[in-house]
Amino acid sequence: MAVFALGKWGAEELNLSSDIDVIFVSHDSPTAEQLKKTREFIRLLSESTAWGFAYRVDTDLKPGGRLSPLISSEKQFEDYYWSFGATWERLALVRLRFIDGDQALADRISEMAARYSFRKFLDYSLLEDLRHLRSKIHQHYAEPDPDARNVKLAPGGIRDIELFIHALQIIHGGRQPELRTHSTTVAAQRLKAAQRFKEADLDFLVKTYWQFRQIENTIQAQNDQQTHTLSRPQANEDFDFFFENSRRVEDIVEQVLGRPSAHQQIPQEQGPLQDWLKNAGFSSRAIETLWPELTKVAAESSRTFQDDELRGRVLRLFIESIQENAIDKDLALALLTDFFKSIRVKSSFFSLLAHEERLIKELALLFGCSPYLGGVIANRPELLDSLLFRTTNIESDSLDVYLELLTERRLISETIAANQYLLNRDLRFLSENLSTTADEICLGLMKKLAREALCSPLQILALGKWGGRELGFRSDLDFIFLSDNEPSEAEQRLARRFVSRLTEKHRGGAIYPIDLRLRPSGKAGPMLVTRAALIDYLNVRAEPWERQSYLRARHLTDSAFSDYARQACLSRPLTESDLKSLTHIREQLLKDTGETIDIKYSPGGLIDIEFFSQIYFLNHQILPSTANSSQLLQQISSRPLPETKGVSRLASIMRELRGLEQFLQLFEEHASSAFDPRSNGALRVAQLFKQEPEELFAHLKNLLRESDEILKNIDPRRVRK
Repeated sequence: MAVFALGKWGAEELNLSSDIDVIFVSHDSPTAEQLKKTREFIRLLSESTAWGFAYRVDTDLKPGGRLSPLISSEKQFEDYYWSFGATWERLALVRLRFIDGDQALADRISEMAARYSFRKFLDYSLLEDLRHLRSKIHQHYAEPDPDARNVKLAPGGIRDIELFIHALQIIHGGRQPELRTHSTTVAAQRLKAAQRFKEADLDFLVKTYWQFRQIENTIQAQNDQQTHTLSRPQANEDFDFFFENSRRVEDIVEQVLGRPSAHQQIPQEQGPLQDWLKNAGFSSRAIETLWPELTKVAAESSRTFQDDELRGRVLRLFIESIQENAIDKDLALALLTDFFKSIRVKSSFFSLLAHEERLIKELALLFGCSPYLGGVIANRPELLDSLLFRTTNIESDSLDVYLELLTERRLISETIAANQYLLNRDLRFLSENLSTTADEICLGLMKKLAREALCSPLQILALGKWGGRELGFRSDLDFIFLSDNEPSEAEQRLARRFVSRLTEKHRGGAIYPIDLRLRPSGKAGPMLVTRAALIDYLNVRAEPWERQSYLRARHLTDSAFSDYARQACLSRPLTESDLKSLTHIREQLLKDTGETIDIKYSPGGLIDIEFFSQIYFLNHQILPSTANSSQLLQQISSRPLPETKGVSRLASIMRELRGLEQFLQLFEEHASSAFDPRSNGALRVAQLFKQEPEELFAHLKNLLRESDEILKNIDPRRVRK
C-alpha cells in the first residue's frame, strides 16, 4: 500500500490542534490483512488513553468520501476522480503528499493526481464552483454575533486565501509544472516568480495567511480544542487586525474567484427579446434563424442550473459587445453560434469567458468583421488559452505536434494583430509583428528539421513582402535557401522537407503558403544555392526583373549579406532594352476593370508603386538602405530632384492603399485584393470607415488615378529620354 497526507498535513502546515487527513491506496483490491492493519493504524493514533491521544484522524477526503471503502485500489482511485471528481477535490489533491509505503505505487498515484488537478488547457469552471462554494461556506458559518469571527471560514479568512492560491495553481499549473507544490508559501512565491498575479498582493496574502494562522493557533492553545472563533472581548487587538485585513483579502480573492452578484438576464418574453435584439443591430432574418439556433445550444454538465445561468450571462455579454464593437452584426451572430456549438460540451469555456470580459470584446470584434480569422476561432476554441495569454508554447518531441503548434502560433499571431489593427490601424506595427512571427517560426522549424537530418541548418533569404518585413494577413512567403558550400544530398533533402512541412495541411491549415518562383534561373532552377553562386548570378546573368526583386532580399540572420546581395543587383545599369522588358511585364501584370478595383494590380496600385521604387534604384544604381517599400520611397523622396517630385505623396497613397487592402483581406471570405462594392467584404470595409461602398469605391478610383499620374512623370519604365 501507499499512505498519503492531505490538507494541512499534506502541506506540512499543521496547527497545534489539527486533525490529520489521510488516504490509503493499494495496488489491487485491498486484502483483509491490509484492512485490519489500516484500522489498527488509525486506532493507535486516535484512541484516547490516560496520556490523551496522538491525532484525530480524518479519512473523509478519500476517493468517494465518507461512505467509500477505507482503502482505494489504484484503479478505483483513477476511475473515481476522472468520472466523478468534483472541483473541490481537484484543489484538495494539490496538497497530496506521499508519507510511506510502496514508492512505485506512490509515484503512479501522484502522477495520476497531478494529471487530474492540473490540466493542459485553462479551466475556469472551477472559479464558478468556488464562487458557489464560498457563498455556501460564508452563509453556513456566518456569525450572528457582530463581535465574533471564524478566522478560518469567514469571508477573507484562512480558507479564502488557501482557495485563492490553489485556484491559481490549478489554472496555470498545467502549463507551468513548477507551480505544482503542496506548500502554500512556496506556491505563492512561484506564482509571483511566474508573474501570474500581482506581486504586492501575493506578498500580502502570504504574510496575512501566517498572521491569521498565528491567531488560529493562539485560539486553539488557549481553549485546548479545535476551534476557529475569535471573539472581541477575548482578543480585542487580534479581532481588529483580522477584521481590517480580511477585508483586503476578500478584495484580492474576488479579483479571481469573483463575488456573488446579480447579473442582468436576457429577456425571456418573445416581444421584449425581439426588441432587445433589434436594438442591438441584428436583422430580422438573423433574429428569426440564427438566434433560435444559438440559444438551443446548451452546456453539457452535471451542474445544469449553474451552467445555464453562466451561459446566459456570457451570451448577454457577447450580444452587448457585438452591439458596441461588431461591424457586421449578423456575421458576428453566425460565428458566435458556431463558437457556442464548439464549446457546448465544455462549460469551462463559459467560465473563462465570464471572468475575461476583455476576451469577449476581442472575439465580438473579430466575429463581427472577419469570416477568416473569426471562423478559425469559432471552430477551434482551444486557441483561447493562447489568445488570452498572448503566448504559444512551441515545445514538443513529436514533429506532428510541433507542426500543429507552429500553425497555432501563426493563427494566434494573426488574430492578435487583427484585433490591434482594428483598434489602432497601425499598418507598420501589423507588418512588423507578422513578419517577426514568420521569422521565428521558420528559423525554429529549420533548426528542428536540421537536428533530425543531422546536418547544419540552411540559411533563408526572404524576398518580396517577407524580405521587406511587410507581411500582411494571408501573405505567402517568398524565399530561397542558401548554403556556404556546395549543397550536400542531406541539405537538398532538408530543403525539400522544410518546404513540405511548411505547406502541408494541418488542423489549422498550412503553416504558410509559399512562393519559390524567384529562385535563380527561374521557377525551374534550384531552390538551394551557395551564397557565392547567388551573388555571381545577380552580378552576371540575372534578368532585370530578377535584380529588381532581389533588391528586397533579407537574410534572416546575416544583415551584411542582405546588403551584399542588393549591391550585386546594381552591378549593371539598366539598358533601354531592359526598361522595355520591364515595361512589357508591367503591361502584363496590371489590369483595369470597370466594376471592381484591384488595389494590388490596378494601374497606380500597390504593385505599380512597389515596382517603381525598386526600378528607380536599379536605374540610378543607388544602394537601397532597406528592403522595405515604404522606406525605399522615403529614401527616394529625400533626393531633392525633379525626378522625385510627388514621391512623398506616392508614399502616402501607398500606405492608404495597403491599409485598405489589409482590411479587405481580413473582411472577405476568401483572399482577395479586389474591391467590389457589391461584396460583403467591401461593405464591411465601407462600414468601418462610415461610408457607403460606392463612396469608398470612388475614393479608391481617385487615389489610383492620382498615383498613376505621378508615376507617369517619374517611373523610368514610362519616362524616356
